[in-house]
Amino acid sequence: MSVIREELNRVAQHWNLHTIRQSNGEMPGGRPDVLFFLPEERDAIQYKIASDESDLEVAENLRGTRNHPLGCSSKLER
Repeated sequence: MSVIREELNRVAQHWNLHTIRQSNGEMPGGRPDVLFFLPEERDAIQYKIASDESDLEVAENLRGTRNHPLGCSSKLER
């Protein structure tokens, strides 16, 4: 798994070297990480909303379990 993780990290780093062009005057341009993590830096709107553990529990009860059906683990392997 470490080979896959390293490759994904390499692709993410490479992707974030690119700049996304502004489109239609409505969509801000910039680096992908900046647009995602710091939208206010590009005069964009932050659409994330805070949630707490009880929200996750309700969603889990409605959907089922947090475990992936293929048996994937959410724990990071190092």
